[in-house]
Amino acid sequence: MVEVKTFYVNPLRECCYVIYSTTGNDCVVVDPGCVSEREFKRVIDFIETSKLGLRAILLTHGHFDHVIGVPFFKDVEVYLNSKDKDLYSQAKGQCDYYRIEVECDYSKGNLENELKELAEVDTLSFGELNCKVLHTPGHSRGSVCFYFKEDEILISGDTLFQGSVGRTDLQGGNYESLMGSLEKSIVTLPKSVKVYPGHGYPTTIGTELLINPFLKEL
Repeated sequence: MVEVKTFYVNPLRECCYVIYSTTGNDCVVVDPGCVSEREFKRVIDFIETSKLGLRAILLTHGHFDHVIGVPFFKDVEVYLNSKDKDLYSQAKGQCDYYRIEVECDYSKGNLENELKELAEVDTLSFGELNCKVLHTPGHSRGSVCFYFKEDEILISGDTLFQGSVGRTDLQGGNYESLMGSLEKSIVTLPKSVKVYPGHGYPTTIGTELLINPFLKEL
């Protein structure tokens, strides 16, 4: 069984998730947008107190508020769609532009040696954790969602929110692509699937089909 622990981090209140097995000790961190030691410590303390083993960092896309805390985590494989590598490389500059102070050493955050590309990966397995990678371009060119089918959990990044969808006016965004991704990969999921978005609060596919004006267009 899979559980999800949510941490709201950085000034944009991005959702950093720890996804973990309740029957083993495997866990992954999704979108570590931590900008301070205090934020990072909240995440790592939960992992250590729960006696979990961190297997990987999964990134739904490359925007700075979702990736800026990667360098806090040492010796961990990081998975990112190759189409968002340029966005990742700009993350520290974007923080500087928005005057967001970052306490980790981002000069060590170049993932060239440890980056695992998601472009040709459909499924990921880390011990007892298994998820399908859904490629959902639109918010960015390399956006993905992580679908834990057996547990009916979708980590949607900035593709789908409670009552809304991701912005498409940022670098790499495209409204037509986003709507196509939602139609192809998201609304086809079971209504009971619980959605954990990149900002805000959890919802379900069924709820969004009823209330989300963007999904009603499909």
